[in-house]
Amino acid sequence: MSEKQEYLYQKIEKKIIADTSWYKSIPDYIASNLRREFQLRGYQRNAIRNFISFYEDPSLKTSPTHVLFQMATGSGKTLLMAGLILYLYKQGFRNFLFFVNTNNIIYKTKDNFLNQLSSKFLFAENIQIDGKKVEINEVNNFQDTDPDAINICFSTIQKLHDDLNVVKENCITYDDFCESPVILISDEAHHLNAGTKKSDESDRADNASWESTVDNILSFNNQNILLEFTATAGLTNESVRSKYINKLIYDYELKQFYMDGYSKDIKSLRSDLDLENRIIQAVVLSQYRLKLFSKHGLSIKPVILFKSANSTKNNEKSYKLFQTVISNLTVKKLEIVLNSQNEILKKIRDFLTSQEISLESLVQEIKFDFSEEHCLLVDNTNLNEKSQLLLNSLEDDSNRIRAIFEIKILDEGWDVLNLFDIVRMYDTRQAGHTKNGKREISKTTISEAQLIGRGARYCPFKINEDDDLYKRKYDSDEDNELRLCETLLYHCFDEERYISELKEALRHEGLDLDKDVIRCSYKLKDDFKNTDLFNSGLVFLNERVKKESKDLLSLDDKLISKIYSYTEQSGASELEDLFGSDENKSSVLKDKVYHFKIKEKAKDNYSVVHKALRQFREFNFDNLKKHFKDLKSMSDFIFKEEYLGNIEIQIHYFGKDVSQSTILKALVRNFAEIAKKIGFNESIYEGSIKFKPKKFRNVFTDKTISVAKASVSTGGKGISQKNSLNYPLDLSSEDWYVYNDNYGTDEEKALVHQFRMYLEKLRKVYSKLYLVRNEQQLSIYSFKDGNRFEPDFVLFLQKWDGKDFEQMQIFIEPKGENLLKQDKWKEDFLLEIKEKTNEDPSLLSENSHYKIWGFHFTNFNGKKENRGKEFKQDMEEILTR
Repeated sequence: MSEKQEYLYQKIEKKIIADTSWYKSIPDYIASNLRREFQLRGYQRNAIRNFISFYEDPSLKTSPTHVLFQMATGSGKTLLMAGLILYLYKQGFRNFLFFVNTNNIIYKTKDNFLNQLSSKFLFAENIQIDGKKVEINEVNNFQDTDPDAINICFSTIQKLHDDLNVVKENCITYDDFCESPVILISDEAHHLNAGTKKSDESDRADNASWESTVDNILSFNNQNILLEFTATAGLTNESVRSKYINKLIYDYELKQFYMDGYSKDIKSLRSDLDLENRIIQAVVLSQYRLKLFSKHGLSIKPVILFKSANSTKNNEKSYKLFQTVISNLTVKKLEIVLNSQNEILKKIRDFLTSQEISLESLVQEIKFDFSEEHCLLVDNTNLNEKSQLLLNSLEDDSNRIRAIFEIKILDEGWDVLNLFDIVRMYDTRQAGHTKNGKREISKTTISEAQLIGRGARYCPFKINEDDDLYKRKYDSDEDNELRLCETLLYHCFDEERYISELKEALRHEGLDLDKDVIRCSYKLKDDFKNTDLFNSGLVFLNERVKKESKDLLSLDDKLISKIYSYTEQSGASELEDLFGSDENKSSVLKDKVYHFKIKEKAKDNYSVVHKALRQFREFNFDNLKKHFKDLKSMSDFIFKEEYLGNIEIQIHYFGKDVSQSTILKALVRNFAEIAKKIGFNESIYEGSIKFKPKKFRNVFTDKTISVAKASVSTGGKGISQKNSLNYPLDLSSEDWYVYNDNYGTDEEKALVHQFRMYLEKLRKVYSKLYLVRNEQQLSIYSFKDGNRFEPDFVLFLQKWDGKDFEQMQIFIEPKGENLLKQDKWKEDFLLEIKEKTNEDPSLLSENSHYKIWGFHFTNFNGKKENRGKEFKQDMEEILTR
């Protein structure tokens, strides 16, 4: 097969680039008929849009239709199926056949599609399409089905094969697929490729195989559609790749899923503890998470999975061992584990002390929470409908299961969010082997890696109103106690060869336990801890509060100030050594840049701007009018600066001139982003005018952060200021800087370096001064839109005004030149704080002696927009107050 052949999704991507308007939007009836709690994520929306655009394009669509969605474990393939069912119902299809290789996945999917009482039911309570209510019916075959309903037949692939090839009463037959078209939905579809993967031609031609059974069904009616879903299609196999080259419609790898923040972080907790103590360690960690969630007002129950080896007998043995360990647990046994040399266990000891939780009460809690009635034994001999219901509702408040014991039955099709620990109940390893001169990982280790991937689904929670519910929040915040609540721990024995093979297997699955990061520690100096600021000082912060959308007078400042870009496709390419250095690399062709503001382009060519806006229902004037009460016309929306007028777009192009076609594509691409973020029907926020006091020592504490290893792209982040090339400074001996070091970017180091030059002048005016680095420890919210902002530094000043001490708290934000325009809303907010304080200090703070200020952005390295002048102006102003 030619190396130049492209997958179907790559052809779709090219069509989108060539003509953005070709890419179909998702119809309103899809989102409105899905359960409100299960909103489609960006990648799920794109997967549906890929299918709709493909299906409605005669040059791409095949008959019968056969496509594959390869999407990471836990990425929500079943919700994607639900969205596609709604779309295909609207296209006239009524009969749907869902098949998979195991019964437990069928139980789970029936809950998703049929059981309205289940917390995992995916559809709206009342499905309405074209003004008519649509029912969902489970059927055994497609004879005499309801012509107005969604009729779903559920089957294992084995049963489907048997029913079709051995005639039985009331079962599905080939006749079901002749008269009316059927949508075939295949989950865990890689099991269909057993024949394709075989090299023996006679095996592949076996008409009795599952694979050929599905092919036969598909071919019975030219309108039939086969939708395959899997996380691991096996595309490295040449035969499989050849089969799916024109069928792979969407590809969303586990690695991307992890990088996008939708999964838990993954760590191995390997130890030389014996199995009994490893069990106690896992139970203690689970109970610690339970208490952390409870401390923050969250009702989330962590679950542990105990993975046994090979046989039902081993699984039962593990279950009995666990019950013995729990029933015989004592304070002394608990102390042995808690006193192990482990950073997490030390945090647990400190937590128990701070919360005044005795080990005696912890032992009693564990014995109750992990008693036999709160444990579930799952294998081929113990799996029944009751256990299936418990497995599929582990997140429900009424479900009390805390521990699950299994062999291999949950490796596929198990959707669980609150699994935080997997304990390997055996210390043996199955070695990899060499096949055809190539090293292959053992099937057992691959299976373990896949189970880890399944358990890595993120358990949604948020602490702050503006947190993203479904994404990790504490990746860089090493000291945040809730980081453990975003982490899956794999408990295993400490054997070097096994750990090496497990990491290799995880890399094979798209995950990697070895993160390319370094850890940097910010520690408050001991001398500073003796100061009044640390012990009794205050930090003033405002809050994010809701306001109704009817109060909106303009677009969000973040949308207006951002510089939008579009790059024209050049068609050029170049070979690159993947193991070489990134330094001195440049793009294949030198591009030129054409930039314009929307109001300027509309004045020059109104029709191209208006045509781009017409691609989106969000920009329909009736919708806009509902959102912006003072909007008078579409022309105002385009030309006025409080709407689109001042938005700037940059086009990177390679030819002599920029064509109107390229301008239209750039407008459509960037209007799509604006349309998505406007949120017409949602309540939005504003920042409170009043700043409330918080104790300094509760806001600023010792902090450990994780950052990518320093490189050209990180801008100096992660390098100690002492070792900075351009701004070297040993901060450990500077009494005005409260932390031991600064690991920020070069611009952040430049600010500290420049500030030091004003020390002598400042000390003539102020009796006390402290510069504090902010590593996501405090946030403030813009007055207008409630956008969250974490200034990099806070300067605290104190002086005697003749009657009392005057305190100043100044927010300072160094900014790279490339972000000065894009983040302008932050600078406007800082200057608005200063303006309000100068007008009347009591506007922001109830204490008139406490003044809250903001500086202009600082930038000392910019070639075009160096902000040294503004910094000097700001410093002179506080020196002459």
